Amino acid sequence: MLSLMCAAASLVLWGTARGLWLVAAAGVLGCLAGCEVAYREHFAGYRSHTAPLAGSVAIPLAVGLVFAGMPAIVVLVSGGAAFLAAVPLFERAFRRRAGL
Repeated sequence: MLSLMCAAASLVLWGTARGLWLVAAAGVLGCLAGCEVAYREHFAGYRSHTAPLAGSVAIPLAVGLVFAGMPAIVVLVSGGAAFLAAVPLFERAFRRRAGL
């Protein structure tokens, strides 16, 4: 709901610096809401969301490395490694919770 409110406010303030920040806030809050639903469904054993959840591990790592000033190849390799390391962990957790 807060994401939608930020998006609506950004339309009112379109073209200003505050409008740009509100667009960014709407995007971040919307992504967090989607991650929350994916985590809840995944760990309840309802539906597997292995790839998006592994991405939710890899992307913050990659963003942090970019802000730390690391070269692009380090960011890509580290993000890819984090993704590949998280996939079997999330898959195993889903299978355990789903009783598979």
